[in-house]
Amino acid sequence: MFVKPHLEGTEQARFDTADYNELSPATGRRLIAQVEASLPDLDLVIINEQIPDSLHAEWFRRELCAMADRWQGKFIVDSRYHANEYRDAFLRINDREAIQFQEGGERPDRPSRERVIAAMEALFAKARQPVFVSRGPDGVVIRDAQGLHEVPARRIDGPIDIVGAGDSLLAGISLALARGRDPVAAAELGILAASVTVAKLRRCGTASPAEILALLG
Repeated sequence: MFVKPHLEGTEQARFDTADYNELSPATGRRLIAQVEASLPDLDLVIINEQIPDSLHAEWFRRELCAMADRWQGKFIVDSRYHANEYRDAFLRINDREAIQFQEGGERPDRPSRERVIAAMEALFAKARQPVFVSRGPDGVVIRDAQGLHEVPARRIDGPIDIVGAGDSLLAGISLALARGRDPVAAAELGILAASVTVAKLRRCGTASPAEILALLG
């Protein structure tokens, strides 16, 4: 859960709260088995991790990695802490996370394009599937088997609220990939969804199909 305090109409720093329950092996094994049994009927599975450990304990991540290896192209991973562990899965991370995974240390603020691309190349070599790195107002950089691609962000006039933008970007990318679209088209849809979300203030924004289509005129 996230909390967004406001003081005299001005949004203050956001802070999150979360449960850090330990995943029992029995529950985790059942979950893994149920997901794998469903995979023949699924277009894409999203692995979304924003809390260290808890559900995403080390042994559970190993099981997910093994499943992604058996079902290549069926998974997209948005992992704040463990994206560099996954193979044979699409990756969606932001530029600060990409740098931290490859260079260590703290997450830098607005890293250069050159550093982002270097980190992306290393992640792509591991993942063996397209990697999407979001760069905020600088759009999305993609690395796939055809090379490097860049999709610019859309111009947003007026105030913005970035809470939920990453989730909307992931949703748009995932939907397009599930429908068989190429990574560049997937990033374009993700950016459209995120553009709707950031215009919704003081909440975790979402984007409906109608709102996305409205951006296209």
